[in-house]
Amino acid sequence: MLGKIANDLFTQSLNLYRKMDIKKRKSLRKLAGLGAVSALSPLLAIQSVLANQAAVIQGIRTLQGEVWINGRLAKVGDVVRRTDRITTGKHAHVVYVIGEEAYLQRDQSEVLFGESAQQFFRVVTGKLLAVFGRGEKTLHTPVATMGIRGTGCYFEVEPERTYFCLCYGWTHLQPTANPQHAMRYTSFHHDRPVYIYPREQQPIEPVPGGVYNHTDDELLMLEALQYRSLPFDINLYSEGGYY
Repeated sequence: MLGKIANDLFTQSLNLYRKMDIKKRKSLRKLAGLGAVSALSPLLAIQSVLANQAAVIQGIRTLQGEVWINGRLAKVGDVVRRTDRITTGKHAHVVYVIGEEAYLQRDQSEVLFGESAQQFFRVVTGKLLAVFGRGEKTLHTPVATMGIRGTGCYFEVEPERTYFCLCYGWTHLQPTANPQHAMRYTSFHHDRPVYIYPREQQPIEPVPGGVYNHTDDELLMLEALQYRSLPFDINLYSEGGYY
């Protein structure tokens, strides 16, 4: 999946590059020559120059299997609005963009978006990887609320617990069963994944073995859809692979 998305994005960026005037092309080559983009992929090297002139493409960027928007079967190019409900079927996944955010929603998952920063979205069930733009937002699951800022994060919502990884950024994590156990913390690189349980005693526990089921490459791909980069050097960590 990641390879196809990257190839599609690279093709789009290359087409834009070919349409650039000589001055902009020289600017790109100068940046590369100075080493300013030496740590980036060819995709991001091109996008670093295009960011100020290319609008972020909204809506569904890629999908596999059956995906529904408000019960209607979705296709690539469909716009996702702030009040929509996105549902994925068995063996399905979808990548989509809403505003300054980008999402990778895995199979058998349901996400309901709200109209305000206080009700930004609710992961009803399943798996969601998300990266966010500016400002504070409040995210919801059946067992907790998460105030976030400058964040990439991953959820797995199951009937008996929720897995939450603050991949980077800041959060105020408040378990619904016992708000007195709320936590405020920051993460630079998947520093503190937790399980959240619907119980009063010890509703938050560290995850044995740490991070799983999401990658730095996937975060990089989502940020690239917004012409942004990761807040850490991906080359320093596990070659972007699964943990």
